[in-house]
Amino acid sequence: MGPDADEEQEEALTLAQAAQRLGVQPQRISQMLNKGDLTGPDLPPGRAPKNVGRVWVSSVVAELKRRRLDHPAGGGLAGRVRLLEAKLAELEAADLRRGPSSGSDGSHSQARERAALAVAATLKVSLEVATQSLLSEQQVSAGLRRENAALRESLDLAEQRAHTLDALAKTFGESLTQLLGPDSPDFI
Repeated sequence: MGPDADEEQEEALTLAQAAQRLGVQPQRISQMLNKGDLTGPDLPPGRAPKNVGRVWVSSVVAELKRRRLDHPAGGGLAGRVRLLEAKLAELEAADLRRGPSSGSDGSHSQARERAALAVAATLKVSLEVATQSLLSEQQVSAGLRRENAALRESLDLAEQRAHTLDALAKTFGESLTQLLGPDSPDFI
């Protein structure tokens, strides 16, 4: 398949750039290219030089949209973060497509900034929830440590009593043996 006019104008991302936007490792991007999940420019056979665009921006955007459809924002905070990150990646990809030479009216960068702020706010809420959960777990843990210490103390006390009872039983057994033992030959 030869390059057409659209492909010559579209920007291609490196494996690392595509991996960053999709939140995967560059090796996974190679797998996705080989499988046909992502597309990129035709390159000669063999190993491509480092830092050469291998994945079309439009392909990354399509994958982000597919993920958003496959994993809707349900799932609480994590789903919301996924959705906002996908939107932010989509806006960044659109910025890449426009390129540095195109004039910007600022609305796109404002949308990207709003999306980034929404991700940050959602992550902040997530962090606060995690912090509260951690504090709660620490309180539970402290209570369990106190309960464990009280149980150890009870066990130590029970062990001391058991040793005392063993000593009493031994003494009592020796006393009974002397009292009930066979008569000595002197008394017969």
